[in-house]
Formats: sequence, structure tokens, C-alpha cells
Amino acid sequence: MAAKDSAAGPEANLGDRPLPLGLSLRVGIAFESEMCSRYEISMKSNTARKSSFTLAAAEHAQVLRLRRLLKAPSNTEVIRRSLRLLEESISREELRRQFRVASARVRSSALEEVQELDPLVGDGLEDA
Repeated sequence: MAAKDSAAGPEANLGDRPLPLGLSLRVGIAFESEMCSRYEISMKSNTARKSSFTLAAAEHAQVLRLRRLLKAPSNTEVIRRSLRLLEESISREELRRQFRVASARVRSSALEEVQELDPLVGDGLEDA
């Protein structure tokens, strides 16, 4: 059997697949390992974009309730919508914070302007 494994030619094979003509078993193994590594790399990059996670029973029930209420086609769609809404609410909260900061910066100058213009509010109304 060992003599047959080291032979080159059509009778040498790797598993159930025959080696191409002219390749030794050693070259075939190197070729096979290179193919496996490229396959694993492609699988890793492909699966890196996908995810799977386990929810606690209560959270899973919540997803199912929301799916029914939203008439969503899948649990994944419920999660996508939830993430989108969470991101929007965080963005709105950040915008509110920025408005509060801007308002605090101009509040003192706005009060001064209002006090300066206050005596002029009733000016000219006696004529009407």
C-alpha cells in the first residue's frame, strides 16, 4: 500500500479523488491543504458578516410578541426594526443635548436683548 501511495500517476489518489496526472501524493496533499485553507478563509469572512445569538426565554417571547404586533415576516426583521428605532432615538437625544448646550450659550445675551427691547413693546399702541 505504501508503494502505491508514493507513486505518481493516475493510480495515486487523495481520499476518493484521483490526483491529476503527473502529481505525486506529496504535491497532492500540499494542494489539498492549500485548498482547505482558502476554503476556511472564505468561510470565515463570509460568516463574519452573519451572526447568531441566543435569547433568554422572556426576550424570545418579547420578539415573538413584537413580530405578531408588527406583522413582521421574521424575527430578524423585528431585531432590525428595533435596532433602527434605537439608533434614531439615540440620535434624537444627542440632537436635544446639542440644542440645550447651544441654548445655554446664548441665553444670557438673549435676556439682555429682551430687557433692552422691553420698554419699546408698548410704544405706539396708544395711537391705535
